[in-house]
Amino acid sequence: MIVYADLHIHSLYSTGTSSKMTLENIDRYGEMKGLNLIGTGDFTHPKWLRELKEKLVEVEGTNLYRFKKRRSNVHYMITGEISTNFEYKNVIKRIHNLLLVPNFEIADQLLDVLREYGDLSLNGRPELEITASEFVEIVKSTDQRVEVIPCHIWTSHFSVLGQKGFNSVRECYEDQTENLLALETGLSADPKMCWRVKELDQFPLVSNSDSHSPYPHRLGREANVLEVKELTFGSIIEAIRGRRREEFKMTIEVPPEYGKYHYTGHRKDRRYLIGGIWRTHEVDVCLHPKEAIKLNNICPICRKTMTVGVLQRVEELANRPEGYTPPNYISFVHLIPLTEILMYVENTSSPVVKKIWEKYISLVHSFGNEYNVMLNVPREELAKIAGSKVAEAIIKVRFGHVRYEPGFDGVYGKIIFKTDKDEPRNLHFKELKGQTKLTDFS
Repeated sequence: MIVYADLHIHSLYSTGTSSKMTLENIDRYGEMKGLNLIGTGDFTHPKWLRELKEKLVEVEGTNLYRFKKRRSNVHYMITGEISTNFEYKNVIKRIHNLLLVPNFEIADQLLDVLREYGDLSLNGRPELEITASEFVEIVKSTDQRVEVIPCHIWTSHFSVLGQKGFNSVRECYEDQTENLLALETGLSADPKMCWRVKELDQFPLVSNSDSHSPYPHRLGREANVLEVKELTFGSIIEAIRGRRREEFKMTIEVPPEYGKYHYTGHRKDRRYLIGGIWRTHEVDVCLHPKEAIKLNNICPICRKTMTVGVLQRVEELANRPEGYTPPNYISFVHLIPLTEILMYVENTSSPVVKKIWEKYISLVHSFGNEYNVMLNVPREELAKIAGSKVAEAIIKVRFGHVRYEPGFDGVYGKIIFKTDKDEPRNLHFKELKGQTKLTDFS
């Protein structure tokens, strides 16, 4: 069976997360998106864990769960993100890690160990005073079946390779590096960027939404497409670890430029202190790495160090040329959430206004789910339901005939549709022997 898996999300108990991030909403909108495996997120938070135990039931023999009261195709894996905070060479490091846990019994065992390093009730994403390598060692010694994935590895903050992280994965995780299941690319990077760093060859690359909202422009915006004989915790782990194309079909990625930390810069509402007076940036400073390096990463407005973007960090650590493709790579496709495409086409200010939502629902109800709409449905069929402009926009995104204003310093990038003469960018989707449907993959 084909599995669409988003393994990294958050609950309403995480800082900065929507109060609508409930299990009921996750289940409902996840099914609309086309996900059939979702990470629970935040299993370390006592209130969320209690709710998970009350509302989910194990699918016998799988170490995965389903919603008790709602009939859907969505399965759940127990997951959670943990921040490991520690000092390294007189600098405080904060590295985020994703845990994949087989069942509630092992989750409880982990909590007994992890609460010694921090208060698990303060945040769905707890902050623990422990090094990243010690964290992995403790987790694996609790139960070898628990898997660890460094989160959004290039993001400017809270990541292993970002601006405030390390220059290699091994420098951070030391002798526990081999115990990592995979690396998560994050919204501002994609596999092609990661391929430029030889050290990363040893790791499978996964993509997840890190969603703080249940709505389909956040949930499942990045995901992993796997094929397994039976949907179990073990089969998912082995499909990721094995990196065999017949099992790990591809990852769904937002374009890196869409992410909030792709370019280097400072956003215009940022406050800064100069001459004892607090001021506010009146303009955006958004720079390509070459321009940022010329300025020594110093903002021309406030004279402070800018937030170094993912593109620049990749360039700093790369030891391969741009465009390098490894043998036996796992394919990927760049997609933008459907409601955001509708928002741009219809020129509205939000992807969840009534006009957009009605058109979204009509497409999803007609063709099953959003992934099917985005990846498979022919232009003519799309036009019958949503009109020619929407159909054209979806096809352009599907095959990469679009450009993006890059995101920076916490500001999302923007899609630009008027690019008829541009070369397609979704080549790693088109190269799959001409397939245009996930069901065609072999």
